[in-house]
Amino acid sequence: MIRDELQDSNAKEFESKLNLGFELLQRCRQPEFSSLFRVYLSWLKHKRRWRQWYEHQTERFTWLNSFSSTHSDSEKSAISRTNSFFHDSGHDRTTSSTSLRDGASSSTSSKAEDFVNLLSRCYRLWEWVVVFVGLFYAVTIPFFVCFASDLKTFHEDHEDEVALAHWERIVICIDLVCMADLFLKHSAFRRVLVLSDGGSTDVPTATQQPVAPPPLTSISSTRTLTLPTAPQQSSHKRKNWWQQHVNTHLWLDVVTSLPFDILLYVPPLSTSTMADHRWFYLSLFQLNKVPRIVESIEASERLTQFLAADLNLPIGESRLHFIRTVCVYVLSGHWIGCLWFRLGLQAYDIYGDSWLSMYKMLAVDEFEELSEIPTSRRYLRSLHFAIGSITTVFYGDVVSMNAVETVVEIAFIVVCILIFGVLVGAQGEMIEANYKHKMLFEQNLMELYHFLKNNDVPRDVRQRLRLYYTNTWLKYHGHDDLEGVRGLSTLLVEDIAQYTLRGFANRVSILKSCDESFLRSLLTCLKHIICSSSEAVVRKGDVDRSMYFIAKGKVLVQGPGFELVKHEGDFFGELSLLYGIPRSATCSSLGVSLLYVLEWETYERLLADYPEYREQNRREWVIVSTVLKTGESRFRSIIDIVARMEKANWVLVDEIIRKAKSLK
Repeated sequence: MIRDELQDSNAKEFESKLNLGFELLQRCRQPEFSSLFRVYLSWLKHKRRWRQWYEHQTERFTWLNSFSSTHSDSEKSAISRTNSFFHDSGHDRTTSSTSLRDGASSSTSSKAEDFVNLLSRCYRLWEWVVVFVGLFYAVTIPFFVCFASDLKTFHEDHEDEVALAHWERIVICIDLVCMADLFLKHSAFRRVLVLSDGGSTDVPTATQQPVAPPPLTSISSTRTLTLPTAPQQSSHKRKNWWQQHVNTHLWLDVVTSLPFDILLYVPPLSTSTMADHRWFYLSLFQLNKVPRIVESIEASERLTQFLAADLNLPIGESRLHFIRTVCVYVLSGHWIGCLWFRLGLQAYDIYGDSWLSMYKMLAVDEFEELSEIPTSRRYLRSLHFAIGSITTVFYGDVVSMNAVETVVEIAFIVVCILIFGVLVGAQGEMIEANYKHKMLFEQNLMELYHFLKNNDVPRDVRQRLRLYYTNTWLKYHGHDDLEGVRGLSTLLVEDIAQYTLRGFANRVSILKSCDESFLRSLLTCLKHIICSSSEAVVRKGDVDRSMYFIAKGKVLVQGPGFELVKHEGDFFGELSLLYGIPRSATCSSLGVSLLYVLEWETYERLLADYPEYREQNRREWVIVSTVLKTGESRFRSIIDIVARMEKANWVLVDEIIRKAKSLK
């Protein structure tokens, strides 16, 4: 039966949860996690102990303030209470320590799981630091390498020394962050990185020892030749150790974390001519940090998905991707501008003519040398060329004047086409994400509207169609209720439907009595419809077998000799679904209403898995929907008999139900 299978699946799911906790426990006992996990457990223990002590002390002081009456009595009671306080405190400490030991033995698995989740959250926060460090290097390294090559550090200039001292402190702080990142990445965040890369989460087992080869027997004699196996085992162990502990990623992280700029303070370099160009060499020795820029770009992509999916920010994911692309675009222009100026300066030294010396480029006529031109003016002019090249809006005011600049300009044009294509693609993705559903929605509406108009469909029907599409757009903006879940597993779809429709299911009375497994499957069978004001949902005499649940709005039921209004949580059409009886009343929407419909085909497929609910629903759904003043017990007995009739004609069932309602 389905119920037994569900119990087995729940038991397996519970066992998997236990295995997951044991696996996390074993993972936390690994070398890279053992010390951190002990610190985490110690912190939890002291936190709980201090909380109990604080609550106990607060209760004691409250009791003292409320029951102290006289001074003499208060002194005596204070002494007794003090003794009892310390006695009880020691007893409570013993009790709390015992309970902590018992709790630790029973909930170590959950603590290990919480510990790994805490590490994941800390790693997500640390990625913000990685992004900011990469952004720092992406801006400062090309700028100082290209623009500070001809600048000298004047030791007699006090302002320059102060600025350089502040900058060196900032660089040292960033170097310390890089070293901390190396330590955390290969200690605390090591397992988190393996899991994020799709690594195995199995508990590591002991490595198998290499089996000794069989003895060799010579052909000419029967003597057995046994080869020594110890050297092979040692080389095999060394090879495994090298493959496990030494890899290219580790060496790359070590190289990108080393502070080579400290070499400037070593006496051979500090006393050389490099001291006069401290700005330039300080950034030149940071070129080993360039791979961190690429790492920060990858981390920014993960953070974009984290902000859009996990934090539920009001901004869309497409807009976040567009902002990230614009930032990459600006950084690309920054790099191109810096390289363009540095290569132009090198070409000027070789040929004596460059775009730098052209008329009104850098206003050389106002200065005697290029070194006298302010750095801000040189940078803005180079950035103007870079942005114009990327956006292909180039006016030709900055042109190449020699062979080196011509070759570089050709290379920049090719690269800028790719960068501009990425920017345009990001803008197109954002526009498509914002207007894709709207365009498809309007296209379907116009095609259907023209089809109705060409076939001479009455105007009121076309107006109702337009109102339906308008209300649907205002409610869902072109999105389906369960859009995106198609292709997922049945269990996952049921989980999504259960949590998205739990408010609706709690308002419907007949759904509250259903078993959880049947309710989960039933919710996935429902389809939503939006009805406009005064729109007829069903008409009297219709033979469609479907049942409607009211999620929002009101529905007017008009039958022979009666009228009633059904509200949120009510339902109608159960006789048509259960017995195939034609509609006995016309139901119209009062205002805009949101309904969920259960069709006969999907209902029969559901009953194939839950056959015990066929008779139960025939009995309960009809009894709940019928309001009687007298004869309720007789009506229940008759409906119970009708529910057991498997092959009864709908005409006979309709007649029996009508007579049962008229009994007194």
